[in-house]
Amino acid sequence: MPSKQKNTDDTPIKPKTILLAEDDPVVLRTTARVLSRLDYEVLAHQRAGEALASAILYADKIALLITDMMMPEMNGDRLAQRIHKHLPELPVLYMSGYSHDIFNDYDVDRETAFFVGKPFTPQELIDKVLAALDMQ
Repeated sequence: MPSKQKNTDDTPIKPKTILLAEDDPVVLRTTARVLSRLDYEVLAHQRAGEALASAILYADKIALLITDMMMPEMNGDRLAQRIHKHLPELPVLYMSGYSHDIFNDYDVDRETAFFVGKPFTPQELIDKVLAALDMQ
C-alpha cells in the first residue's frame, strides 16, 4: 500500500499519482489529459514493461493502476499481477474495447477490479477512477 502523508489534522492524504498503461497512443494521451485536468500526476506508458518498472520505482506514490486489458507485450491482467507483488492492495481499473465478460478469460480479482469499456467519455472515466480510489 502506498505510504500516506498526513494533513496538519493527522488525516491521511491519499496519493494523487495514477499509473497508466495503454498501447494506443491516442487513448493514452487522451486518458492522461483527462486525469491531469483533475490534478492527478499521471505516469503514462505505452509499454507494459515500462509501466511495471515505473510501479516499482514510484511504489510509494501510486494510488491506482489503469491498464488496457489487451496489450502486445503483456496483457493488463498479467501486468496487474506483477505489480501486485510489490503493491498488493493497489486498485486496478481495466480498460477494454471488449465487454466486461473479458474478465472470464483472465484471473482478475473481481472484488478489487474495476472496468471501463472503450470508447468511454471523460465522465465515465472520472466516475470509475473515483470509485476505484474510494476502495482504498
